Amino acid sequence: MCKRCGKSPFVRLQKKDIFCSDCFYDYCGHKFRSTLGKSKLIKPKNRIMIAFSGGSSSRAMLDLILNGLNDNHSHRKFLFSPCVVYIHGKFILNLC
Repeated sequence: MCKRCGKSPFVRLQKKDIFCSDCFYDYCGHKFRSTLGKSKLIKPKNRIMIAFSGGSSSRAMLDLILNGLNDNHSHRKFLFSPCVVYIHGKFILNLC
C-alpha cells in the first residue's frame, strides 16, 4: 500500500518507499523543486532556456516546470521565466 495515502501501489523506490501514482507525482515534483532551490544557480526573474526534444524525458521535465510555475502556494512557486526551444532539422521553434 502507498506509504502516504494507503491506495494501491504504483511504484516502489529503494525497496521501502511505495507510492501510488498521485503521491509519486507529488514526490517527484517536490524533489525537482528542492533540487533547483538548493543549487542556487537560478535567481528570481531569470530567463531560463529549456531544450525540448519531444522525448519522454523532455516532456516530463517540461511538465514538472509548468507545474512549478502554476503552483498555488506562493512559497513553492518558481520565480524564473522559462523559454522552451525545440530544434527539428533546419527549423527552430522558440516558445518564449
